[in-house]
Amino acid sequence: QELLTANRELQRKVVEAIRYDMLNSPELVGKLWGAMSELVFYPDLASVDSGNQAAAAGKRTYQVCYPENCGGGLVAIGKILPATHITPKERWTLDKIREELAEGRKVLLFLRHTGQGGYLVKRLTRLIKEELGETAAYLDSSKVSTKTREAWIDREVIGRGCKVLLLNPNTVKTGLNNLVWFSTGIWYELDYNAITYRQANGRLHRIGQTQEVRIFYPYYANTAQEIAVTLLAKKVGASLQVDGLDMESALEAAGATAGDGGNYLSGQIAMNMGRAIYGMLIL
Repeated sequence: QELLTANRELQRKVVEAIRYDMLNSPELVGKLWGAMSELVFYPDLASVDSGNQAAAAGKRTYQVCYPENCGGGLVAIGKILPATHITPKERWTLDKIREELAEGRKVLLFLRHTGQGGYLVKRLTRLIKEELGETAAYLDSSKVSTKTREAWIDREVIGRGCKVLLLNPNTVKTGLNNLVWFSTGIWYELDYNAITYRQANGRLHRIGQTQEVRIFYPYYANTAQEIAVTLLAKKVGASLQVDGLDMESALEAAGATAGDGGNYLSGQIAMNMGRAIYGMLIL
């Protein structure tokens, strides 16, 4: 309840800032769409050892700010919980991993916030070790190049009998055939790109898979996370209907990856999602 209340208060402040800009600051209109799309993940980053900004004494905080190119002004600060507090989604995820492992299944945990020190990765890895006694692996794209990832998974994951792997879906959306080692995927954080989502799930649905594939999407009900899940589901449905014909598919097929335009594409997707979430919140 404490986290839900804090989330609603943070959401209220950002919505009010967007409304104010629309009426009084035309130069700032649209500058918080990206922040709105990121606000979805506040409940997942509301711990002092995750957060989204550095604070004093090695701790973390959560802040919503304008982009640096328009001043970087502070909009709101979210409540931060102690590192020892396990949130409802974390507890659900730990319980689900435990259940899947008990059935002899192995689990992929998809995360969006893996960069900038990997604080969320470190937190979840610690919780999995403390609560489940499992040493989870992490596929770090900054340390494992695209061409060596399949070999790294063979050596560091399959070779070591690792049962839980944390990763960003963008690191495995194409070119890997050995992730059939896993049969359960948990999207702890969603990726807004429907193509990335489909391709990452497709790593489990390949020749060599011997178990029924299960995909889970935990989210906080009655929050922007629920809205985001609904919007992504619609995007995936549309993508399936016009596969290869929508703009995102065409750009992917043309090679618009992170090195040559993908960052711009991802930014546009996030801004569009932020605008859509705002529209549904104020209804």
